[in-house]
Amino acid sequence: MSDALITVTEAAARAFREAEAEAGEDVLHLEVSSRFEYDLYYGPKGGSDVAVTTDSGVTFYVDPASRTRIEALVIDHVPGPDGGGFRLKDTLQPEPVGQLSPRQARELLDRGELTLVDVRTDAERLLCLVPGSLHLDSDGEAKLDALDRGAPLAFLCHHGIRSAAAAERYTRKGFRKVYNVQGGIDAWAVTVDPALRRY
Repeated sequence: MSDALITVTEAAARAFREAEAEAGEDVLHLEVSSRFEYDLYYGPKGGSDVAVTTDSGVTFYVDPASRTRIEALVIDHVPGPDGGGFRLKDTLQPEPVGQLSPRQARELLDRGELTLVDVRTDAERLLCLVPGSLHLDSDGEAKLDALDRGAPLAFLCHHGIRSAAAAERYTRKGFRKVYNVQGGIDAWAVTVDPALRRY
């Protein structure tokens, strides 16, 4: 892991050095959740943790999953009550997944302003599908990967759960306009196209 991925300001480095004096044998951990929520804490070193020493001399222990979510993290310390706190911001952090109703997605699709990506299985697509949607199979993935990262994408599944996970994956690939269709194709059948078979 390149040390350049984490930048620690002088104020933050000073605060970490003060905290280390009280930490004993515990090490400084940095965790990043799938929603890009950050956690800093002192605790025992984990077996799979990777040690990252920054230019300021602060060493973080990062678990493998968090490592994949760090691109250009800046850690600062801001003054405040009870000693202040840390502010963390990844300058390359993906934009959050937006939400579209089926009606909104249909309008954008009709205007050619959206790629609708169906993440359901082949068997589900045989039951019903939205015309003009792109299947997220290997061919579909290749087509998406070839798109400009500013292209609007909306992901659709049965009820909106699998599609939300797929949408998050594409934000991590650098796409900036990524949406989940709320309620999936079931809601689409209820609010947009009652001719679609529900299952």
